[in-house]
Amino acid sequence: MLLKELLYEIEYESEKDVERISVKAITSRKEEIRQSTLFVLLKGIKFDTEKIINYVIEKRPCAIVCDKERELNTDIPIIRVKNARAALSNMLSRFYEIDYSKTDFIAVTGTNGKTTTATMIEKIMLHSKICTGFIGTGKIAINGETVSDGYYSMTTPDPELLYPTIKKMQDETGVLTMSPDVASFENGVLKKYHGSDEIVIVPDGVTRIEDGAFEQMSKIGELSDDELDN
Repeated sequence: MLLKELLYEIEYESEKDVERISVKAITSRKEEIRQSTLFVLLKGIKFDTEKIINYVIEKRPCAIVCDKERELNTDIPIIRVKNARAALSNMLSRFYEIDYSKTDFIAVTGTNGKTTTATMIEKIMLHSKICTGFIGTGKIAINGETVSDGYYSMTTPDPELLYPTIKKMQDETGVLTMSPDVASFENGVLKKYHGSDEIVIVPDGVTRIEDGAFEQMSKIGELSDDELDN
């Protein structure tokens, strides 16, 4: 992919003509620099910054993206942006050609209960035969099958894992949807689920729905107290 497809002209400054640079990989990790890799130098590095920069230059990435105030002495093309971290996300999204019209995203945020709520939504979607991808604390799953390894523990993966994961989900699941008439929320809390034939009211205080609640069911009608965690 050409650099001009990853960064638009209004998004960067460079003293060199960089539009036609061929990019085969994008990374902010110095150990992953290979031929035709675009390296993104991020703020907040806690180690010896100069030592890292020298290592990066020795590895000869096809170009280095950095914040505007960063000074680098090298013949490698330097691309300065307003925010390197934001540029990394934007470039990875374009690199993996994420089609945002193909997927509906449900983001769960808050202080407590994010993973529980996201898991409940995932189970409802899967029960409704809707292709579903899940990214949460300790697990990345596609259609109910965990695809992350046993060491994964992040709540939100970094961009270099997030975007290829979204691409994989789109390739394997097709369309992930949740239309307004599927679920009702109050102050960000799932309160009601509209199934194919019936409506399930989620009782106050319920924080988890056990796996057994959905076994051998063709529709959600009623959940017993044994299948709900209060």
